[in-house]
Amino acid sequence: MLAGFRTDGLLDRAGRAGADLLARDIRKGRRSAEDLDRFADRYATAGDAANYRDRRFGRSRHGRTVDAAERRIVDDLVRRLGVRGPVLDVPCGTGRFIPVFAGAGCEVLAGDVSSEMLALARRTAGEVGAACRCTALDARQLPMLDGCVELAFAMRLLHRVRDPAERVAVLRELGRVSRRWVLFSFYNRRSARGLRDQLRGRYPGETRSAIRRDVAEAGLRLEEFLPVGRLARQTLVLCSVAPDGSGA
Repeated sequence: MLAGFRTDGLLDRAGRAGADLLARDIRKGRRSAEDLDRFADRYATAGDAANYRDRRFGRSRHGRTVDAAERRIVDDLVRRLGVRGPVLDVPCGTGRFIPVFAGAGCEVLAGDVSSEMLALARRTAGEVGAACRCTALDARQLPMLDGCVELAFAMRLLHRVRDPAERVAVLRELGRVSRRWVLFSFYNRRSARGLRDQLRGRYPGETRSAIRRDVAEAGLRLEEFLPVGRLARQTLVLCSVAPDGSGA
């Protein structure tokens, strides 16, 4: 069990509560079939989850290059910040970043709404001997105590959230459960890929100005933007958690 969560059985409660919240809201029609819920439905089977892992990051040279670049940025940042306490990775997907956090000596709570993604994440954690628990979690409603992790990490999530109010809600939740840092990624509208998608009528992403507004509204302090490569549309954003929640 993770030392950072041992005292009150938080991980076990998180797993039960996260799954219950998601199932109840979908059953009662409180969640639409858009954005995050539609994304979760795409990975409902073991084949879907494995295909995402292999197709997106393993089969092509570009995918492997992006995967390596993203891991390198996160690894360098975690070590530069001196993160040693518990880390929340949501959505953890197939566990790509579990070895990164484990390698830095961090305990990991890996959460996702897809049980099949979690199954692959558990396998990844076992392969590297990580101090990790994988459990059902929804980033919009985290059944966790305030300030219970040192870093809250959300990779490849915010580009699935087109509604600014929902993005702010997610960022606010990440900031609530973290006592120091929030790290997330978004699609940069001003990147070469973003401009191309805009011309093709696809979702191009958000501007840095829009992300700054979301971060401030969520009560976080923006520290820096970290593009994943010169032409990449995926950009990481490091935020610190203001003690008074003001984002100032």
